[in-house]
Amino acid sequence: AQAMVYGDGESRLRALIVPSARDADIAAGVAAANAALPAYARIGLWQPSHPFTPADATLTPNGRLRRAAILARLEVRPFFDRLCAETAPARARLL
Repeated sequence: AQAMVYGDGESRLRALIVPSARDADIAAGVAAANAALPAYARIGLWQPSHPFTPADATLTPNGRLRRAAILARLEVRPFFDRLCAETAPARARLL
């Protein structure tokens, strides 16, 4: 699995999460992580993401995240993809 947390200075943190398996329960994983964190460090919103790789310039060859490239990729997503991704946590709670 991969994840990138962002939103420093915002009212709540956000995370882009690449699950380790297709049927992974991301909502449960985020809830478990949040339970062990102080309130200021908890993830408020999350969304699934495509894997971060050196091939798409979102990961360096040594495995570090290229945060600017990841966020830029996020901004150019078509409206429907963004809508689905941003509502993923709420939809997961309904299941």
